[in-house]
Amino acid sequence: MKPLAVVKTGRAGDVLGILPLLHYLNAQGTRPSLVVSREYAHAASYISYADIDIVDTPFEDCMRVA
Repeated sequence: MKPLAVVKTGRAGDVLGILPLLHYLNAQGTRPSLVVSREYAHAASYISYADIDIVDTPFEDCMRVA
């Protein structure tokens, strides 16, 4: 499968809301990456089923980085 990156531009609750999808994708054989702002990276710090790409950008500007 092709690599997949998920960009979550929201806050911690939005990051938590995408975790079931990331888990599902990993179980199906696609190792996803999650792009998240440093200020909300704590919400994704214990995830073992996705690669976490932390950006030093306010969450409102994450789409410009991705």
